[in-house]
Amino acid sequence: MEKEQRKGQQVILGDAVKRYMRTSGISARESAGAIFSAWNDAAEALLGIRVPAVRFKGGELVVETASSAQLQELKSFQGEELRREANRRLGGEKISRVSFRIGNPS
Repeated sequence: MEKEQRKGQQVILGDAVKRYMRTSGISARESAGAIFSAWNDAAEALLGIRVPAVRFKGGELVVETASSAQLQELKSFQGEELRREANRRLGGEKISRVSFRIGNPS
């Protein structure tokens, strides 16, 4: 095993990399990418459209809708089904809550 010398102590390189990934936020960003992908796949499979996720933090996924009508439809009827389907694709209960907001026009 490769070891890293640090302040007089030997550290296993794999442990140092894991610690760096955790403290730098890289692991969280990779995790959010998987969550965004699962959400997009679920939305396309169930609705046939993209409903982009814009942020994931503390189990909450923030999603932007194209209109107030779409926002109301997702909040009232389809949002929970999409959350369950995205979690199924992720293989666990990663998304605990979904918040919807009207997106910025491009």
